[in-house]
Amino acid sequence: MIGGVTVRATIEDLNGRPVELTEERWSHVVERHPEIRSFHQTVLRAVEAPDHHISGRLANEEWFYLKTDRPSNWLKVVVAYVEGRGQIVTALRKEINAMTITIGSSTFDNVFYDADVDVLYLHVGDPSTAVEFDESPEGHALRFDADGRLVGVTIVGAKSLIDADGEIAITLPEVVHVDSDTVAPALASV
Repeated sequence: MIGGVTVRATIEDLNGRPVELTEERWSHVVERHPEIRSFHQTVLRAVEAPDHHISGRLANEEWFYLKTDRPSNWLKVVVAYVEGRGQIVTALRKEINAMTITIGSSTFDNVFYDADVDVLYLHVGDPSTAVEFDESPEGHALRFDADGRLVGVTIVGAKSLIDADGEIAITLPEVVHVDSDTVAPALASV
């Protein structure tokens, strides 16, 4: 017990920061998402060694994703950080359809859309292959491998752009127009 709070587990996240799972938060998770009850160790593993990791909605929040038993099923764990220490806030399963998306000459086989923040993540294979980072004139994050090949694109506001313009423009260095039919399966996958 720390400061009147019962800590169920303490682990280190992928960056070596301590993260706690309290009894109160675990009760919250299983009350709201009873299907998670048998995934206690998997929730911890998602923070220790996630398949995907992004900033959350709040400045002190980070989201950790771990692929689970089916190709389209992910475990999402939300961690809030204060002064270098994290606390697991919630965890839930997310259904994501496996698919590929081709933009220009690149076919992205690692496709993940986070509807909570309207961000579409596209990558060729493992995201850790990216070693160079840039931004397109439209504001999309571009990732390149050691040979300078485009291996990743992050599109913030993907659904909003499609809804407003019917397409997404990306300069790679040529301007590529991605129509709604291309990204619709990813945007509808949640």
